[in-house]
Amino acid sequence: PLPTRQAPTAAGTSKATVSVWRTILVANEWTELQTVRKTDIRFTLFFLGFILLGMNEEYNATQQPDLANKRPAHRNMILRFANTTFYWLILS
Repeated sequence: PLPTRQAPTAAGTSKATVSVWRTILVANEWTELQTVRKTDIRFTLFFLGFILLGMNEEYNATQQPDLANKRPAHRNMILRFANTTFYWLILS
């Protein structure tokens, strides 16, 4: 631990102040903790491909009202984005 300086106050008591260097070091550690990746991109992409292609969940993006109907059909671009985003958020 770094020592702190004691600043005298008007009543004669001392008030503990934090060193500038301690503030800088704590701020640096805080930014390093915030930049740590919490997900593995390879894991996410592998299982996203497995779910969408291997389990035929990519056909949830077709314009069919039934999610149990996995028949290949034309996929809507907006529904495809929503489908992929949904599984991406679930996996990560």
